[in-house]
Amino acid sequence: MKNVIESTVRYFVIALIILAFASEWNQVYGQTFYSFNGTSEHAVVTPTGTGILNDFSNPHDFTLEIRFRFNDTPDASIVSKHSSPADGFFMEVVEDSKISCGMGWNGAYERVISSPVEVATWYTLTFVYDHTDRTFWFYVNGELIGSETLPGSYYPETEFPIAIATSKNWGGASPIDVDYFRIWDVQRTTTEINSNKGVEVACDATHLLLQYKFDAPITSCTQVLEDCSPNGNDGIFYNEQCPNLLAVCKDTTVELTENELTIIASDVDGGSSGASGSIVTPSSFSCADLGPNSVTLTLWDETTNDSSSCMATVTVIESTALPAAWKIQNIGDQGAEGSSYSSNGPCAGGNNNNGPFTLSTGGYHLIPEDSDKLAFASVPLCGNGGIQARISDVSNGYAGLMIRESSMPGAKMVAVYFNLTNLLRREIRLTDNAPREEANQDAPFPEWLRIGRSGNLIKAFYRNSANGNWQLFHQAYLPMEDCVEMGMAVFTSVPGGQATAEFDKVRYLSQGEAN
Repeated sequence: MKNVIESTVRYFVIALIILAFASEWNQVYGQTFYSFNGTSEHAVVTPTGTGILNDFSNPHDFTLEIRFRFNDTPDASIVSKHSSPADGFFMEVVEDSKISCGMGWNGAYERVISSPVEVATWYTLTFVYDHTDRTFWFYVNGELIGSETLPGSYYPETEFPIAIATSKNWGGASPIDVDYFRIWDVQRTTTEINSNKGVEVACDATHLLLQYKFDAPITSCTQVLEDCSPNGNDGIFYNEQCPNLLAVCKDTTVELTENELTIIASDVDGGSSGASGSIVTPSSFSCADLGPNSVTLTLWDETTNDSSSCMATVTVIESTALPAAWKIQNIGDQGAEGSSYSSNGPCAGGNNNNGPFTLSTGGYHLIPEDSDKLAFASVPLCGNGGIQARISDVSNGYAGLMIRESSMPGAKMVAVYFNLTNLLRREIRLTDNAPREEANQDAPFPEWLRIGRSGNLIKAFYRNSANGNWQLFHQAYLPMEDCVEMGMAVFTSVPGGQATAEFDKVRYLSQGEAN
């Protein structure tokens, strides 16, 4: 009974930790924001990036804007970059819940102080610096609070990053909710500041160096803050008191190539820590699971007997690739548009290895005769065996069945083709890189084709219905390797054109391997 109680309490505490962690991400008026807890959480702009950010070794103009509110008693730095107040800039809380905005140089600093601020009220703070006059301005909600001029040039320490909800020099953390944070590489006017006050700006806005929109939920102890501008100046969120064991999930998309697939824990693990084992449930998916599916990633620590879990979405899509038994082989040049191979997928019903299959190619095969140019989907033929199929549709070319020794364009081969007319085409190459021997033959609607090998004898057949008799129309003696390739072949008869064909009712046999 004691163990049951201890286990229940432990899981309850873990659940509270996870819920508290997940609650960092919230919404307001359709926008998202981060809630920094005022103890262990803060964010920084990474020291390197595009444009003038943390490297302020050369004087320049800039504007910083942050929209925030206090979620607890106002305290500590809101935004800062300094090694001391006299060497950097800062917006921080001072006595009586007032905000001090300041800038320092060479051991001294100037500052402007606002009126007291309130908890749970949204504020937009703007810090503008003109490096020519060495003057900075401080705005609250678009209203100018004041300005100061520095007696010397501003050269802050480059090793200290711009920090949000903390001061990297003084420490401490500010209990604030942040809606957005952005930096411009110009001094913005009062009109410009008020035109964008309280809203996110376009990510490609002129002179915008970075903008953190805080749109993604916090899911880990250390997480990238994405800069939506083209500059890619991402930041980092930190929680310095995360639990040692933490499950972090990521969503994923998987393709169903057979009737069922299985995933493992690492497929949905987005950077978990502290685990000695993990499992994902459910882990098996079928055609009934097409679309999004919720799964649970569970971690455990065998030493402490603790566990942690999170939810992920696994989106199952049906693959239209050919089944695994089939090998895609582009023989020779495939033309400007290339080739493609597809099937109806495993969820269409029936045996997916039987088709229907669609092959498309720009391979113009009629000339030269010593080099083939066609799309070829094959299975191995070892010893005796063969393949048959119905060609239900062809456009701009020929479709048929082929046995060939290799994928080399000049390899030995035998093939039979149909072009949706009363015409059959047969081809054979008796030696490598020799010209093909070709011939055409009339046949009534020969949409069913079969080609097989017995020893070195290859025979080709056709029929015009599913229940019709197979008619032999070609046979040839062609010694080849014991294991060769047999399959479906398509080529265009229109120079620069694209041929497409559909095969179904496909059956093959090779030394006991069959579909």
